[in-house]
Amino acid sequence: MTATPDLSSAPRIVVPLAVYYKVTGDAAETLEVFYPYHRLQEAGYEVHIGAPEKRKLQFVVHDFVDGFDTYTEKPGHTWDADIAFADVNPADYVAIVVPGGYRVSGAAWTDGTPLKRVEGA
Repeated sequence: MTATPDLSSAPRIVVPLAVYYKVTGDAAETLEVFYPYHRLQEAGYEVHIGAPEKRKLQFVVHDFVDGFDTYTEKPGHTWDADIAFADVNPADYVAIVVPGGYRVSGAAWTDGTPLKRVEGA
């Protein structure tokens, strides 16, 4: 069994969830959130999942179905957001990581709330 690392003095990274050109909490792809979340923890960072509100979030899983010419979206894991965007203090974080695939490229810039807060540091 692997011991949980002590992250009490680790640098912090906030991961805002963005989907389809909109900063959001729900409907983020499970693996697109979990992969950077766990890899950053392994690298020694304290990682916070940010969302418009601090609440339980519903992620999704994309999967292929026989006979469909594109993927389908199914409910995935649920996860508690660690922090609401409005409560992010940029001075407390060393980076912002926006997970996602091809559709997230402009997502956090549409509204810009989490990025504006972090840019203020």
